[in-house]
Amino acid sequence: MNYFCIAAVFNLVWVAVCGSLLPSNVNARADHGKKDAAGYFAVTFKTTEEKIFGHIAEVGHETSFTDINGGRPILTATKGTRGVRDPFIVTSPTHDRFWIIGTDLNASAINQNFTQARHYGSTSLHIWESSDLVHWSDERLVKVMPDSLQAGMVWAPSAVYDSARDMHAVFWSSKTFPVSDPGHLTNGSLDQIWYSHTRDFVDFSAPKVWASSNVGLIDQEILTTAQPDTFYRFLKDENVTEVYAEKSTTGLFGEWTRLGKAVVDGRREGPATYRDIRRPSRTYLWVDNYNSTIPGYEAYYSDDIDSNVWTSATPSLTPATMRHGAIIPVSKRHFSRLQNQA
Repeated sequence: MNYFCIAAVFNLVWVAVCGSLLPSNVNARADHGKKDAAGYFAVTFKTTEEKIFGHIAEVGHETSFTDINGGRPILTATKGTRGVRDPFIVTSPTHDRFWIIGTDLNASAINQNFTQARHYGSTSLHIWESSDLVHWSDERLVKVMPDSLQAGMVWAPSAVYDSARDMHAVFWSSKTFPVSDPGHLTNGSLDQIWYSHTRDFVDFSAPKVWASSNVGLIDQEILTTAQPDTFYRFLKDENVTEVYAEKSTTGLFGEWTRLGKAVVDGRREGPATYRDIRRPSRTYLWVDNYNSTIPGYEAYYSDDIDSNVWTSATPSLTPATMRHGAIIPVSKRHFSRLQNQA
């Protein structure tokens, strides 16, 4: 997400799911193991353009993505701040409806002042809807943090299908301020991960805190497994600016245990993951090297997440300018439609 924060921040990752390992109704990304899956669809933004860009890769070429739409944005925000970052793709449990949700932030308009964005930012999400991944509805801007909570921002949304509720659980990070500080002049709370449930991405339940710590937490992402109570999530601890993996065997809202050292040695954020369609035991992890001369995603893989061993993927991930986004597997039909946009 590349938010340069003064307070310590934890940057949770977002993760894709392999349907061959999951019941089809468990997660928004259960499409991963479909027999007709032909490739992958990624959505990202660029440092120089806070708009949504699309990319595709064929099965067998898991790190070689091609821009679609001639490299032009596939979606542009026209409401709120008129900027959108950190796009995330949500798939319905029946695989016939898709949503793209994103952060309402135009950092270019505020000279990359992320302290201002954290204190006085938007508390809404950009949302688009589609039945084919090509034709998207008009954008809607949905407020998910009520004024009563005195939130300074809503950043980096992600979603998981919660089969227990038959709804999607939507997650994001927010900093909040006490009622005694309506001008948000103090440091406020550390960033926390909040969540809400929705059936239609129009109406959302009252938000609640999902994850908090003695450091800030942002950029959550969850990986589901064949075991209904077992989940992985990847976290960035901004005290040390590194990404960590955690595991829960007590459910999405249960207890989480850190798997060990940072998944990659160095300053990284905005992780995104997806399973290899042909080899579902392999998980790919993208992390944003935001401190690089040319910021962008790098790709790593692991054949055993519990081992917490991640290897640099070859060939290197392309295009090199992709920033914080999401990846899903797509069927032959959807892949063909996306190819026609290339």
